[in-house]
Amino acid sequence: MTCRIVFSGGYCAGKTTIMNKITEEFGIEKVPDHTTRAPRPGETEGKPYNFITREEFLRNKANGLYFDTFSHKDNHYGVPKEPLKTRTKWLMDIVSSAWPHFKTEFPDAIGIYIELPASHEAIIERAKKRGDSEETIKARLELLKSEVKEGFHHYLPGDLPLEQKIERVRQIVRACLNFAH
Repeated sequence: MTCRIVFSGGYCAGKTTIMNKITEEFGIEKVPDHTTRAPRPGETEGKPYNFITREEFLRNKANGLYFDTFSHKDNHYGVPKEPLKTRTKWLMDIVSSAWPHFKTEFPDAIGIYIELPASHEAIIERAKKRGDSEETIKARLELLKSEVKEGFHHYLPGDLPLEQKIERVRQIVRACLNFAH
């Protein structure tokens, strides 16, 4: 049986924080995307990304090794196919527009959409806390206009306190794991 959980949501919605907590508590691994961007402070290989060169990324993409790819500010991101198909339990973070494709490929996957806080000020504050530049913040806020929120199984309100979001995800994961056994 499987327990595959796909997270999506806007910039600074808390996806990585929640996934890290769930990984720690339940031992369900996050499948790291590949990216060509430089690591942020505190990031290491495999957490939250596998950091590769632009050339490696383009070669992997040409060879069909990615389930989905995304480019932002001259950085590339790719969801590797192999671990998604071979592991029965995983967490994944995707852009919301890719969710319909994931649902088709992995009909057993559970989609969780994490809403953004109501104010842009709260988003900007979170982004600054994690060390994003003004340029990155501006570009990422522009990308929020392309968020697709339909079709997910669960929605977590943006203004819900983080610990309550984590508790709701715990409940979803427990149900998934109980069903998988």
